[in-house]
Amino acid sequence: MQDNYFHKEGTGFGDVGMFIFGTQSSSEIYNNTFTNMPTSGFVALDRNNVKLTCNRFGSENEANGNIFDISVLKYQYPFSQPPLLKNSYIAQFQGLPASPFFPGISAKNQFFTNRCELNTGQNAFFTNPEGTNPNYKYVYNAGVSGSSVNWTDFIGCFSNTFIQKTSITQPLIVVENCPPSIEQPVIPINIGNNRLSQINTEIQTNKTELHNLIDNGNTSLLLDMIQNATNGNFKILCNKLLEASPYLSDTVLLTFMRDQKQYNPPNKTNVLLANSPLPDIAKAEIDGLALPQHFINILKQYQIGINQRVQKEIQFENLVIEKEQLISTLIEQSLRDTSSEKLDSVVNLLQTQTDLQSKLTLISLLTGDSRYNDATSAIILALPFINDLTSEKQEEFSNYLNLLDFHVALVQLPDSVQDSIVSENSTFLYNFASFPGYGSIDAQLLLEKANVKDYYEIIDIPMFIDAKYFTQPTENISTNNGYSEVPETVQIYPNPVTDKVIVQYSFQDEDISYFIQLFSCDGKLLLSLPLRQQIGLEEIEINGFNPGNYILTIRNAIEIKHIEKITINK
Repeated sequence: MQDNYFHKEGTGFGDVGMFIFGTQSSSEIYNNTFTNMPTSGFVALDRNNVKLTCNRFGSENEANGNIFDISVLKYQYPFSQPPLLKNSYIAQFQGLPASPFFPGISAKNQFFTNRCELNTGQNAFFTNPEGTNPNYKYVYNAGVSGSSVNWTDFIGCFSNTFIQKTSITQPLIVVENCPPSIEQPVIPINIGNNRLSQINTEIQTNKTELHNLIDNGNTSLLLDMIQNATNGNFKILCNKLLEASPYLSDTVLLTFMRDQKQYNPPNKTNVLLANSPLPDIAKAEIDGLALPQHFINILKQYQIGINQRVQKEIQFENLVIEKEQLISTLIEQSLRDTSSEKLDSVVNLLQTQTDLQSKLTLISLLTGDSRYNDATSAIILALPFINDLTSEKQEEFSNYLNLLDFHVALVQLPDSVQDSIVSENSTFLYNFASFPGYGSIDAQLLLEKANVKDYYEIIDIPMFIDAKYFTQPTENISTNNGYSEVPETVQIYPNPVTDKVIVQYSFQDEDISYFIQLFSCDGKLLLSLPLRQQIGLEEIEINGFNPGNYILTIRNAIEIKHIEKITINK
């Protein structure tokens, strides 16, 4: 989407310039203007593979500024019991990513009033409010469990990758010129098809390799041996676990670690060392091990870095992501083309794919192009692929295909009767709308459009949130007070630091283990330290680190709670 002007005039609806929810396809919001928005110029909920580049937020006239320019929010899934709190994301790289060999290119957005303080998602867009030259940054935590932390327009690491506000009164200026239109990548269908075939082969190879490596393909056997361990057979168990190391699954590792029987501490320690550095979820449980303290201390010395099994899983996930992005690019190219030839080619390509996600993409593409008979046929052809899923997933996707079938039939009816059909089938749709999973958003939108039930109301975004505070949804998202400040705080000082950095923190979650991680600017994990209590203070000695900029994060096994640049001076 490009070259649009979003501006609120008068009262009534229109408090947000653009609102996106779960936009999985790769897309770009380019060269748009967002001004005078009472809530936010741009709001993103759920996972969105969207890039914002060369846009203008606010106005030289302060009266036409937005309350917030960009907001990427945590949100509570409607009607989930117990309440389900979900993170939101925008695209991993907003500009071009920086690396030790490439300084990166900023996203080149222009902010006149610098109102992007919001950090409710912990993966969001926000500013550094300190000093007279506040900078902005995008943060995305998906890369933390991988080989690097991925960011762009980040403060300090590469000085030419961000846009800087030159003074309190002047706007954030664009340091690079923007081309007049989006430079769209063009991938010939034959090249895309060849690369897709290569990716499919690599995915299958990696999938088979992972299956054979993880627990040596004997997860149930290892779990059974752990649960029936005795003093007499413990050494046999440890030898069996060592054979599968360093690729033990989280399930096997955690079951082994949580066993409180102390048969042979050296053997147990050797198994854990063979899988070190442990996965993050296992690192958080080291202090609770039924081992003498000196064995625990030895184990902690080997926890810097990324677990080998996790690295393998990330390689596999990256292939799946590359496949999805390639298919998304080919679809976008076909939809931009005035002839139907390219679309036909993409349809043919998707029909040859042998995974369920591609089949679902094909159904959506055919439905959107009004090829309803083909869409119905694609639904039938997708059914056998459900058999490869777990029993729980089989039921979920079988129901989802029923919903797609209902939708294909619905859109062929006259507009005048569609709402009544939705109303008549409201019980069927409520089953999807009330629980997270495939089809939930589709069902909610159908019910909302037919005025059967309201799911999405105006979000009341709080004013002037300090960067050290986080916000989370209240128990009911359907009120206008959907987001409120909670007393979760992180303070890191002094900064710059010369000998030790102090981390003062408090979190609401009593049952979740947190830990501090320190990264170099190129994403290398240098330190991982578990936090032992809900509220506390940690001192980190930095004598062993060279002067320069580093990234300090506080996270749990699921998400980052805080991320901050620190500077070490000596």
